Amino acid sequence: MSWVFADDSAVLGAADDDFTLVISGCSRDWLNGEYVRQKGNVYGGRPVFYQADSKNFLFYWKWSQPPRWQIFWGKEKRNYCHLCSKRAPHVPGDAKWMVWQKDTQGWAFLEESSMVWKI
Repeated sequence: MSWVFADDSAVLGAADDDFTLVISGCSRDWLNGEYVRQKGNVYGGRPVFYQADSKNFLFYWKWSQPPRWQIFWGKEKRNYCHLCSKRAPHVPGDAKWMVWQKDTQGWAFLEESSMVWKI
């Protein structure tokens, strides 16, 4: 559990315990659901989670400025949504989830204030 409150790569050796994060309140329904910790799978110095229904990963992209948690079908720079925080995704602090969605001016990352993560 040390990775939950870590602010840097101190989480690299996070335990392989079973751990599930649940997302709800996202306007893109297919991003909601259970994201299960992938044992032995670490990326960007943080645990990787997988959502079986949507086949998406939740992972930490430490190479962006600022570093962020993000969801996508593969572990790469692109993402459907992201949270610019070094903390765990369910402890975002002041960070807000941003979701790729269409608005009146086209597609953009828009703040998703109703998006909630729980353990």
